[in-house]
Amino acid sequence: LLSLRLHLVAARLNSGVRPHMQQKSRAIIAFLCVGLLMGISTQYPDPFHVPEWLEWILVLAYGFTVFWWYHADRTDRKLKHSTWLSIAMVGLPMVGLPYYLFKSRGLRAGLLSLAGAIGLTAIAVALSAGVALAVVWIRMQLE
Repeated sequence: LLSLRLHLVAARLNSGVRPHMQQKSRAIIAFLCVGLLMGISTQYPDPFHVPEWLEWILVLAYGFTVFWWYHADRTDRKLKHSTWLSIAMVGLPMVGLPYYLFKSRGLRAGLLSLAGAIGLTAIAVALSAGVALAVVWIRMQLE
């Protein structure tokens, strides 16, 4: 009975949320999780020596999360699909994302959105560094 009530409350809370908004939120959470994984990976197997194959996997994971957010946002705004922009979002998100934000939102809103994206990236880098330092500290305590 309690689980049914919780389900009904959750359904009411989510009723006003568009599905693509949920996808964008999930993509942002995944982006931050990749930052956490990046911090952990800097410590294994050797401190501050990430295997090259793992670096590539994490870079692709970052690209995937940026593309995931872009796809959900583009769908939410009902914008036309652009193959080249999709490729840029995965391959060169530092170029593709600002272009998309300005094109889809205009100058003012594009600048605000770009500032948000830069802030989110700074948070991911800070999470990565914080987790790396925490793992170093834990390793030192275990030795």
